Amino acid sequence: PHVCVGLTMAEPHLEVQQLHFRHTIAGRIPLIRKHAILGGGVFDCSFSIERGEILGLVGANGAGKTTTMKILTGEIMATSGSAYLGGHNIEEDQQRVRRLIGYCPQFDALLDRLTVKEHLELFGRLKGLQDSELDKAVVSVIEMLSLNKFTNKLAGTLSGGNKRKLSVGIALIGGPKILFLDEPSTGVDPVARRFMWGVISRICTRQRDCCIILTSHVMEEVEALCTRVAVVVGGRMRCLGSNQHLK
Repeated sequence: PHVCVGLTMAEPHLEVQQLHFRHTIAGRIPLIRKHAILGGGVFDCSFSIERGEILGLVGANGAGKTTTMKILTGEIMATSGSAYLGGHNIEEDQQRVRRLIGYCPQFDALLDRLTVKEHLELFGRLKGLQDSELDKAVVSVIEMLSLNKFTNKLAGTLSGGNKRKLSVGIALIGGPKILFLDEPSTGVDPVARRFMWGVISRICTRQRDCCIILTSHVMEEVEALCTRVAVVVGGRMRCLGSNQHLK
């Protein structure tokens, strides 16, 4: 039987109800190539997140963390169930949902021949920013992530850590209300990792109307950032609660 966990009395900013996703070789799932196998499935997943909250998803490779993010960002469609982001159904109103979200994927999706600034300008325009508003947003993100020295450097020449910073910056441009960060500190050295933790923490503290879903294999990262943690095993949320509750 389905058990609904983690739902709170306050109006949620993101709500997931009985989300289910099973891979198919019949090509029935939109945006997935026929015969493709992408990560784990998701089974009867229900939770909600309030504004100002950071939810951490932890679990082994193939547990379904990234698949859950792909469904919630509209990259793939769920087999059944529903998800509401900012009050909008992800399947029925993707255009409005995508105006609300920022997404840092597990692997950097950068264009080697574009500079750091050009990346941010490109994705800023996709978010609807123009002219002076765009310029201010780009400068703000570059300063926030200490990428000033690399503003005009091609993405292909950046170190792994700075590429990761740029990917997080792309997610942040435009001030999204819902942030999805899939292993944001992967490949980052310990000093830069702690710096990035500070950036993520300040975003949620400063923007109380923003919420974040973060996946990680580093328990120290989850403990440092997350208000609640969900343990995902075999596509199911086995436990959801505060760090203290899980301990």
